[in-house]
Amino acid sequence: MNICSVVIHVRPEVAPSVMAGIEKLQGAEVHGGVEEGKLIVTVEHDDDAVMAETVNGFTNIDGVLNASMIYHHYEKIKAEQGAV
Repeated sequence: MNICSVVIHVRPEVAPSVMAGIEKLQGAEVHGGVEEGKLIVTVEHDDDAVMAETVNGFTNIDGVLNASMIYHHYEKIKAEQGAV
């Protein structure tokens, strides 16, 4: 399981549309900062490549000025033996 947090700087006037674009991406969720133009975003995904592609793709969204990863955590989760 991968989880990271990203601060995405946007022009405040386009923040709502950028937020809508981000939330369409698999595993991405905006937690705040829309009014200030500094979106606080988390991304969760099991696949490293998909997660990296999602985070790198933030800068391709129209209106995004910068995206900075603030935190990343990776934890390998083992399936419990005998679990159904």
